Order: sequence, then structure tokens, then C-alpha cells
Amino acid sequence: TTRNYELGLKGNALGGLLSLDLAVYFITWDNIQIPNLLVPPDFLFFYTDNVSEAESSGVEATFELRPRRGLRLWLAGAYNDAHLTAAFPSMASIPAGSGDRLPYSPRWSGNVGFDWEYPVGPDATLSIGGTVTHVGDRIANFSAVSSAQDLPAYNQFDARAGLALNDWSFTAFINNIGDERGVL
Repeated sequence: TTRNYELGLKGNALGGLLSLDLAVYFITWDNIQIPNLLVPPDFLFFYTDNVSEAESSGVEATFELRPRRGLRLWLAGAYNDAHLTAAFPSMASIPAGSGDRLPYSPRWSGNVGFDWEYPVGPDATLSIGGTVTHVGDRIANFSAVSSAQDLPAYNQFDARAGLALNDWSFTAFINNIGDERGVL
């Protein structure tokens, strides 16, 4: 069960030249599902159990600027604090305590990018764009054998270019230009 509380603000300024999207949130989780293991004398039994509680709180913001026709610049970021608020029960095969971070939840993430469109004829428009994305460090799943594996932060660079001609559009893109090996 989750209970979600969110407060947001969206707006434009300077005749649409600048826009802002801002949100703060707080989420409580009850009875989180985790994989569990029962070890009677002669066999292993795997099952899913509803245990523990957690909360997640944070802020997300996106700023967009359109300084001239056809050009869009943006910056987006998020801070997230997601952690257990109650330890797993002692009978759980996976140990985790109150305050432990939730798996795969970076504290910091964000991206910055641009898109530019330029008319190159009466019915043709050229477009180019690029994005840099950052995902902060995280932990992997809770583990029964040791502390959770640390997943390092990573950055990804993407580029795109296209041509729109009448009712047709052609786009080429390269994702992850630096071949960054972010663990997902």
C-alpha cells in the first residue's frame, strides 16, 4: 500500500520564453514485497513476503528556455531520499534495517539538453539535438549474503538529427555516445 502526497507548480514567464515545472513529494509504503527464503531441514522454499515499511521524499524541477524560434534548452533535476522506516523481521532471509536505502533509487539524477529546428526550404525543416543524463549512485537489491552491491553513478550522452519534409520525417540518433556502462 502506498500513500502519495505531491505539491506542484507549473508556469510560463516572459511570454512563453521561460517555463518551470516544480514538484515536491512524500510517499509512504506499507508491506513492501521482498523475495524470501525458508530453509527447513531437507529443502529450500522461495516465496514473496510482505514486510517492512518505507518512505520516499524529494523534489523534481525542470526549467525550459526558448530564447529564439526553433531553439529549446532545458535543465531537469531530481533529489530523492527513499529508505526503509522499519527493519525487515528477524525471520526474513534478507537482512535490512531501518534507514537502509531502497534499491535502485539514486539520490540525485538529472539531464540537460537542447533541440534546434531550422527551416531549410518551404516544406523542409532540419533538426538537431543532444542530451546529457546523470544518474547518481544506487544500491542493488537487498542481499542475504552480504551488504547490498553499490551501483556507481553514470553519465550518458545522446545526439540526434533529423529532416522533416512535407508529411515525412527522417531521424538519425546515437544513444550513449561514450559507451558508458551504467548498471541498470
